[in-house]
Amino acid sequence: MPHEPTLFAQLEAARERWQMPLRRLIDLQEEERCLIARELSDNAEQSLASVQIGLRFLQRESIIAAARVLAAQLQRAVEDLQESLYRLASNLRPATLDHLGLVAALGELVEGLSRSSTANVQFEAVGLEKTRPSRRIETELFRIGQEAVSNAIRHSHAAQIAVVLHRRGAKLRLIVEDDGIGFDLAAVHRGEHLGLAIMRERVEALGGTLLIETECGSGTSVIVEVSEQSRDSLTANGL
Repeated sequence: MPHEPTLFAQLEAARERWQMPLRRLIDLQEEERCLIARELSDNAEQSLASVQIGLRFLQRESIIAAARVLAAQLQRAVEDLQESLYRLASNLRPATLDHLGLVAALGELVEGLSRSSTANVQFEAVGLEKTRPSRRIETELFRIGQEAVSNAIRHSHAAQIAVVLHRRGAKLRLIVEDDGIGFDLAAVHRGEHLGLAIMRERVEALGGTLLIETECGSGTSVIVEVSEQSRDSLTANGL
């Protein structure tokens, strides 16, 4: 006669059933981001490049002065639109993450946020000079860092933000610290804040740990630690 599942096994199974929809939501969100980013980079960029060629020709060949002026104005507008589309595509799924890896992508993210906000955002990476983590780890840690830094700017109104990515042996640690207004972590937990739940799910998908240290008026620290030897985190094509 088979043994009845233990209470612990039952609780674990229930937790996994509850997490499956959230995990699927995260995976679908990532797939959609990749698709939209590719569409913006490929189709939209090509169309705008064609428009630019036509406007340059009009600006050069038109015998009507007003038409040349209008063509120059439209060309500048197209250039601004291209820059906006590039930023949007980078936020959705930065090409840097796929081609150059997590360190380059986080550096690009920090540089962009420093330019577009009043916060001073600094980034440091230690111990990742030789090899890249798996694609799964890179994606999940980038999204966690993106969420943590964005929260520090939008909600904590931080003036100083530090992002540190550190590898020691098989352990990877991502730390995002800010000097913002902080928040009541217990109240956020009670409210089941979706951003925090998704962040925690991303960490758990890698078999890692998430520690958030904060209180009202004292800033926030988000500390993530994962092992590159974890079965889940070594799935290079997980996303």
